Amino acid sequence: MSSSIFDRFKAKKENITSLGKSNFNINYSPRKIKEAKGSYIGKAELSPYYAIAWKLFSRFVQSRNFKSSGTLQNSLKKASMNVRSEEFLAASLFTSIIVAAIALIFLIISLIMRFFYAIDAIMIVAVPLSAWITYVVMISYPESKASSRKKLIENNLGGAMAFIAAMASADVPVDVIFRELSKRDEYGEIRKEALKITRNTELFGMDIFTAIGEASRVSPSIKWQEFLQGVVTTATTGGRLKPYFVNKAEEYQNELRIALRKNAENVGLFAETYVTVGVAFPLFLIVILAIMGVISGSSGGSTIVILAAFSFLVMPVIIGTFIWIMGSVSKEVAI
Repeated sequence: MSSSIFDRFKAKKENITSLGKSNFNINYSPRKIKEAKGSYIGKAELSPYYAIAWKLFSRFVQSRNFKSSGTLQNSLKKASMNVRSEEFLAASLFTSIIVAAIALIFLIISLIMRFFYAIDAIMIVAVPLSAWITYVVMISYPESKASSRKKLIENNLGGAMAFIAAMASADVPVDVIFRELSKRDEYGEIRKEALKITRNTELFGMDIFTAIGEASRVSPSIKWQEFLQGVVTTATTGGRLKPYFVNKAEEYQNELRIALRKNAENVGLFAETYVTVGVAFPLFLIVILAIMGVISGSSGGSTIVILAAFSFLVMPVIIGTFIWIMGSVSKEVAI
């Protein structure tokens, strides 16, 4: 009898163990963090171009201690470019060699066909010069893109702060606020910044405030950095985040009103300048040139040439320049 009880206990223990293993195996599958519109945050793979460049120049890049690699990596993070500094350096070298090869082919063709005679020496210097210029432009690109992202983040900061404050007023947790913010396409680059926080918390297992601190260190915008650092400081010192979010939303809304008022004044100034330079001045000049052509009949041909050049060359350039300026300022006002 004792043996039967022991056997039943052993069988029950094995069933419990097997059930635990099966549950563990079922729940062990990695989660995919869903992004907006059905896309997923997953492993970032190199593009074919970067892969070829890395295959060709990986040993060269790794064998040299590039002094700018740390600064370049920081710029790549701020530009939200998912490549390492070594991979980007390899792609820069690869692109420089391609440009130099194209310049060399053009030089050889020009020497064979004798397109150029007196500037062959300049063409020879242009081959290494084109490679060097290409490399400098490639290395400067991440910093330029980070500056562009900074402007886009700060342009959407007022609307994003209003969204965060509204969510905080409804007592929504901080991680849920940034998760919902990461799904809003209308906030542009701020959505990508919130997406980094969501990725770090849900995919990499960071706590929310560590993820926010990490996101603040790699953000190109000083204002967004200060906001995220304020979130971490307020939470770690025992403060309440709800009043902090509301106060920040009011602060950025006031800054947005001031910026809109300033941009509106700039639009008015450019409109007045356009009326003076682009409308009144051409009309007066055309009238004066026409009168001068009538008075001096001998130089009428030259007057017509001047009128044609001004009407078909100068005026379109003036009007196009003002249209471009007004369009740029109007976009800032619309934001």
